[in-house]
Amino acid sequence: MNSIYQDLDSVIKELSKQGWTLSKSYIRYGDFEVLSLDDGSLINYPKPLFSPLFRGQVGWFNPCLSSMYRQNPSAIEILISKIKVAEFESLLKIHPQVQQDIENGYKVDFIGIAQHYGFRTEYLDITNSFPVAAFFATNEFNENEDSFHPISDSSKIGVLYFFNPTLLMSLKSIYDIYPIGFQPFRRPAEQRAFYIHLKNNIDLNQITGVFPFKFFQKKEISERLYDIMEGGKILFPYDIISVKAKEIIKDRKLSKKSIKNVYQISYQDHDIIMFEKKKLNFGHVLSK
Repeated sequence: MNSIYQDLDSVIKELSKQGWTLSKSYIRYGDFEVLSLDDGSLINYPKPLFSPLFRGQVGWFNPCLSSMYRQNPSAIEILISKIKVAEFESLLKIHPQVQQDIENGYKVDFIGIAQHYGFRTEYLDITNSFPVAAFFATNEFNENEDSFHPISDSSKIGVLYFFNPTLLMSLKSIYDIYPIGFQPFRRPAEQRAFYIHLKNNIDLNQITGVFPFKFFQKKEISERLYDIMEGGKILFPYDIISVKAKEIIKDRKLSKKSIKNVYQISYQDHDIIMFEKKKLNFGHVLSK
């Protein structure tokens, strides 16, 4: 799709003409429905069921890849990202609320939680809430300030990805979409979170049934969404897990336990001794 719409509201009008009903309102603490997965575990699925899915970006990226594969990372850098996720998962597994949810039969999506706490993963965030995607498409995150800012430059282009629900099931061989829903921590719930796993690191822009709508930014719309989401605070509620996640991401230590866990899952044919020698090039050290 090469055309660029006048603004985000023009995208809404276009989708409405195609027969899709998009709500501009955001419902905090929205409803969830308990569903049973194929493995018998339960998940709190964000309503409405089987609605369109969206992804918002403040710019057009070609290719559009998961965070783990951006900027052409080396094999060692990819491995380190996976080890960081494994260390975060080890932390979560001892959390009382996580243990209680597992005992009650609920699926705790460790990858989905890690994705929403800043870890590099093989997945892309998507949502069934149009306002959530719209916020991420019109408000830019400043890492130095650790905050979002409305985009006022009308020459900049945002992107809203629209996932046609009627095509999702027919393309399972190309990608998998997972509902994250209500987890032990509120962040994924507030973002009405799903994620997409692009098999063999396929470019999202090349997927049939996923439509990117490009639009020019508009100050009034960006600021309106900024106010609705309270500058992003609603979507990123503070909790102690966010503090621990940042510590793990910045820490130069890698535990031997997490390294072994990752190797057992993804690197059975690799030599862990070679990694222990190469890790020094990235300033990492091993801990117990």
